[in-house]
Amino acid sequence: MTDIELSPSDRTVFAICPSCNKHEDGHNVGQIYSMAYTKRQWARQPKCENCDTEMQFKYEVKTDEQV
Repeated sequence: MTDIELSPSDRTVFAICPSCNKHEDGHNVGQIYSMAYTKRQWARQPKCENCDTEMQFKYEVKTDEQV
């Protein structure tokens, strides 16, 4: 098995839009209401591209640097 090494430029923070996922319809039907971000992108407090609601943290993939 090959090890996968992630760098700071990889998207490791996963988030969902609480508004769009709550009703499952959003403003633009067919859009995806979850997204992955780099730590730098997440620090900027991203908003949903669909409805402009602040994204909600779901989980983060831990890297060797974080352990």
